[in-house]
Amino acid sequence: YLCKTVQLQVRTYDLASYVRQVKLPYPCRTAREIFEAAFALFKANHPKNIASRSISIGACDLISDDGEQFSFDPDIERIQRRENLEAARDSLCQKYGSGIITRGLLMTDASLCTVNLKNTPGILPGRINGK
Repeated sequence: YLCKTVQLQVRTYDLASYVRQVKLPYPCRTAREIFEAAFALFKANHPKNIASRSISIGACDLISDDGEQFSFDPDIERIQRRENLEAARDSLCQKYGSGIITRGLLMTDASLCTVNLKNTPGILPGRINGK
């Protein structure tokens, strides 16, 4: 599926919450595009110096990816390359485990390299509260 809208829900330290949505310029399925849209919403709407208790990101307004409309937009090529890269990464992670690919930034700090993401609840796609 492709999403056309990204939703951000934030709960602050005092349990107040808000929800914001943004329509994407074109449907996408990559985690990076969804994150960038959600982060832009967070930066635009969250007050400075206010602690957050929880942040939820959702992909909304889903459409089937059976047939995509042809586009002359050069960003589409970039997005398709990202989709192919994420599909390859997902395939490797499914075959060899989630730790097979690590961001280079994590290698700069030895304490980050020892984090076991499989045992960290709620941060991996498809896992809710460690299940």
